[in-house]
Amino acid sequence: MKSLTGFKILIPLLILFLPLREIGAQSASPWDKLKTAYTAYVKNPSARNAKKVCGIVPECANPPAETPVSAYVESPGVSAQEDAENYIMTHLNILERRMKAGDRASFQLAYQFFSIADGEFSEDMAEILDKPIHSNPQLFLEELQENQAGLQQTGRFEDLLTFMGTQFADQAGQPLKEYQSRIRALRQVRKPGLKALRDKCIAIFQNEIVHAE
Repeated sequence: MKSLTGFKILIPLLILFLPLREIGAQSASPWDKLKTAYTAYVKNPSARNAKKVCGIVPECANPPAETPVSAYVESPGVSAQEDAENYIMTHLNILERRMKAGDRASFQLAYQFFSIADGEFSEDMAEILDKPIHSNPQLFLEELQENQAGLQQTGRFEDLLTFMGTQFADQAGQPLKEYQSRIRALRQVRKPGLKALRDKCIAIFQNEIVHAE
């Protein structure tokens, strides 16, 4: 009986002295982990850190479950998601800079962000992912090809291609000019393995032009 009593006392003592870091890690939501990982990427935007963030993004794919109470009082899950998204959007310049430098891991991260993004976050990601159409159309197609299956699975393939930022959408005739500019840029790509995807993208832009006229 004495040994059993001692064992009962020992258990709460062990729990009491568990490292606080481990307890915090266990209670952290996927969105908390995502913010922490992206913070590390912002401080050191290496390919290794980008891949670490990529490993966490799939955990955030399912949005926090809403309840009648959360319509009035924000749940911790929703709050963590908003906090992470706001931090990422505020520091997207780091990701975009690495993409301009041709860092493939950062492109992969941007596509993963787009896969879970919604609203303003989604628009920011689409704008960043579309920019290489003009600056480096071959790189754009290579990365689009790499992520094509995922985009089609979520129904976002055409959404990404046809997204128009406010600088185009708010000016008469600008969307048409932008689509035409994207077609001209993509036609410069001659790499055989990208021809089918290039032509598919051009056909989507041409269809948008026809329906807009």
